[in-house]
Amino acid sequence: MIYQEQENYPEALKRYEEALKIAEQLGELKNKAAYLSNIGAIYKIKENYPEALKHFEEALKVAEQLEDLKNKITYINNIGAIYDSQRNYPEAMKRYEEALKIIEQLEDPLGKAILLNNIGLIYYAQDNYPEALRSFESALRILTELGLGESPNAKIFKENINFLKSNTNK
Repeated sequence: MIYQEQENYPEALKRYEEALKIAEQLGELKNKAAYLSNIGAIYKIKENYPEALKHFEEALKVAEQLEDLKNKITYINNIGAIYDSQRNYPEAMKRYEEALKIIEQLEDPLGKAILLNNIGLIYYAQDNYPEALRSFESALRILTELGLGESPNAKIFKENINFLKSNTNK
């Protein structure tokens, strides 16, 4: 993680891959998924989307095997972000909506707000401004109801709303 923070990605990958092999040898599935996700994150930073996607998908399979819904949401969201980065908006939306269904099952309002914002960004990228605005406003409403109306996430959601309103006259 330190190498990753220092942006020494080759060394970070080397260490994560070593840790992954050890986790596999020990049968530590939860750690295996975490290392796969960390490797995927580095590939995403390096814009090697096929490798990032491969590692996030593997992490997702492990989370499903463990019935670990919290991490399953994270990995699905990461996969959605890869598709978003590739401008494959239908696939990104599919993944975000899949994660949203799980978040709603777990009754995680903060996670729901973040996913609604991600969904709003996809709508915006597709020029569907009314749906984008609806998603951003729903996300902000959730944070406000949680008493987080001045949190960093709320500020981002407000900026998205203001930007959308001022640049689309919607």
